[in-house]
Amino acid sequence: MKSFKKGETVQVWDYILAGKDRDDTLNGHGQVGVIIRKSRKTDICDSGEPLRERAKGCYQIALPGRGLCSVHMEWLRYPREQEK
Repeated sequence: MKSFKKGETVQVWDYILAGKDRDDTLNGHGQVGVIIRKSRKTDICDSGEPLRERAKGCYQIALPGRGLCSVHMEWLRYPREQEK
């Protein structure tokens, strides 16, 4: 299981997209941002609702043009040039 730290640079990446023509792409797919902290139950998701129990495994990240958003660690990776 991955564990990201505050200040690390990450990329939002929808692995399911590989080789498929899909319209329902993950918000922020391909964008690079910075980890702010682990998400809290009170953080708001894209639909405007509190995350509640869905906050488990999510990180609050800052994305250019989108501001702060919560993304599950399954959809985060280190950018190619920084992979560990």
